[in-house]
Amino acid sequence: QAEDGIRDVERSRGLGDVYKRQANAVYEGADALMLSGETSIGKHPEECVKFLKSISKKTEKFKTLGYEKELITNSDWESIAVAAKNLSESIRADGIIAVTRTGDTANFISNAKPKDIPIFTFTNNLNTLKQLSLIGSSIPFYVERLNNHDKTLDHIKKTLKIYYKKRKSLKLVMVSGIFSEKHSEAIQIINF
Repeated sequence: QAEDGIRDVERSRGLGDVYKRQANAVYEGADALMLSGETSIGKHPEECVKFLKSISKKTEKFKTLGYEKELITNSDWESIAVAAKNLSESIRADGIIAVTRTGDTANFISNAKPKDIPIFTFTNNLNTLKQLSLIGSSIPFYVERLNNHDKTLDHIKKTLKIYYKKRKSLKLVMVSGIFSEKHSEAIQIINF
């Protein structure tokens, strides 16, 4: 949408409609904005990315149009994701933890659009790790193994203590499908 930004940053006053469309996409609940030519052939690609990022950050502070309220869940897995979003908002959680092999758990939670709550995603699959960066509100991390719940939880705690280095205590909602690639089987509140 910001293709016109390729030519000149000075023309940005004429780009108001382009940037409004970017903000509207975020307001409507888009998980990601895709940049086209300006990232590779523009005169000022860094400025385009920084400006679009600033638009996104400012717009994300407002509620979306609420399309997620009409979200139809087709499985228990998706219902758990919506419950995680609702629970995290009601207890004012610092974040939602999604332990996932495929990224589906994180995607389902993101579809529910948690307001101002990051989704910390942990996976042992490098391909999934790359894809998780495209999921709205997702902050992806790699964990070598997922087959031991206690060790995985210890790794998550250490990682998030580093992430939130100035916080003495954290309250998070955790959704995991550690023992299944086909669904999430657990939701819990974790304090540490």
